[in-house]
Amino acid sequence: MKKFLLSFFMMFVSVAMFAVEMDTVYYSHLFTKQPAFLSAGSTDTLSGVEWTVSDSLVYTGFDTKASARGWQIGKAKAPQPYFALSTSDITAPVNVVRLVTCGASGANFKVSVSVNGVTMIPDSIQVTATSNDTIEFTGLQNTGAIVISYTNSGKGMYIKQIEIGYVTPASVEAPNFSLPEGTFFGPTKVEISTLTEGASIYYTLDGTEPTTASTLYTDSILVSATTTIKAIAVKDDVLSEVSTITYNFPIEVADIAAFLAAKEENIPSIITGDVTVIYQNGGNTFVKDNSGYILIYGNLGYHELVNGDVLSRVCGVYAIYNGVHELVPANGYELAEPTKGTEVAPEVRTIASITEADVNVYVALNGVSPVADVTFTEGNQTNVTLTENSNADATIVARSTFKQIAGTFTANSSVDVAGIVSLYKGAPQISIISINNTPTHTAVENASVNANIYTFGNDILVETEAGNAIEVYNVQGQLLLNTVAKDGINTISGLNAGVVIVRVNGVSYKVIL
Repeated sequence: MKKFLLSFFMMFVSVAMFAVEMDTVYYSHLFTKQPAFLSAGSTDTLSGVEWTVSDSLVYTGFDTKASARGWQIGKAKAPQPYFALSTSDITAPVNVVRLVTCGASGANFKVSVSVNGVTMIPDSIQVTATSNDTIEFTGLQNTGAIVISYTNSGKGMYIKQIEIGYVTPASVEAPNFSLPEGTFFGPTKVEISTLTEGASIYYTLDGTEPTTASTLYTDSILVSATTTIKAIAVKDDVLSEVSTITYNFPIEVADIAAFLAAKEENIPSIITGDVTVIYQNGGNTFVKDNSGYILIYGNLGYHELVNGDVLSRVCGVYAIYNGVHELVPANGYELAEPTKGTEVAPEVRTIASITEADVNVYVALNGVSPVADVTFTEGNQTNVTLTENSNADATIVARSTFKQIAGTFTANSSVDVAGIVSLYKGAPQISIISINNTPTHTAVENASVNANIYTFGNDILVETEAGNAIEVYNVQGQLLLNTVAKDGINTISGLNAGVVIVRVNGVSYKVIL
């Protein structure tokens, strides 16, 4: 009956001890110098743990000889009858204590260890060795103050090392996420798991640290906006480290101006309004909308976009290179097929009117002149300085940036240039899309005998009958002049070089100045 009860007791203890997986962790201190213990109750921190000595030490020293037996307590002429070292810094259940210890010649002392007043097994060990020897005490994982006691026989004692094994619940593996961190463009399901079998997972979606009071994970999580998931795994009241991951979704902006204002360099933005292609050359696609212009720099997946193609919901991050604002397409984003729209006409400008604020703007400079002879060849980049006949001080560099220009143009000849404003060392220049000699004739639409149109310098001469209405528009349709003709020649002055539309009694004439 006694044997049965003992067996039952041991089985109960075994179940109690091993229902929770445990890991043994070791604290160790190797004495390499004499500690600071002197009087009763004095303390010293040994390898991060504070120890207290019970009694005043009659003699203490350190063995520096080849034997290196460590810290010495007492000696033949000054024996230490008893002393104990204690600590309460180790709060986990203790299951083993090992001491590397010995005595001086003729020593015969007793060592014992207790935890929370319960003596470990064996209850004591008699030490007679004169060179370092390891002694070990074990127990039933008690918690509380650890006391190491030495009772001397009148000779010196040495302690070389203290090692204490204590148990902690087995660690729980931190959660893993089924998808890596990144940017996503549609609703996405995320699964969370842990390698620790039987562990529960708790998570948050609002950036707060998860606890066991947070949402219990039971099924995949659907994310459709930028979200940070934080999760922990829990088993037997042991918590894992927190796992954190962020899934980004694009920011929506209305137009190019809003994209440029946001300047978001990390999270892609979707321009919800349409943009119209001006020109594409390799990875450079210049586009505009009613709010502004921008360069899309990178592969859009379409290699033959032309002026007038319309792109919907362009997505990318902001970048700036040499002062040029760019939209860099987001990796993994599928752009919808382009549609056909209205071709974009360049803004007719003067050289003097172009500033660094016009970067990426599509402009036309009509009737400007190269300051020197220039020959462009396809496949090469060539610069030419242009000037205005009406303002010789106004100059700008034009460059065959896209390597698709060919032709020779003589100094001081009149040329029409269309291109994109870029920057070089902070100064505006034109990346040429087209360059042609200015036509020497006046093109006429719906010609009528009721008027003759001539040009003289930058003046327009309109020969017509009195009372006819004369209107002048720029190519953007802006009304520049509205007057009533006198009989004969009517002189119109003060216009900038370029293309204008002259209407006489509703009949339109295209005039190049």
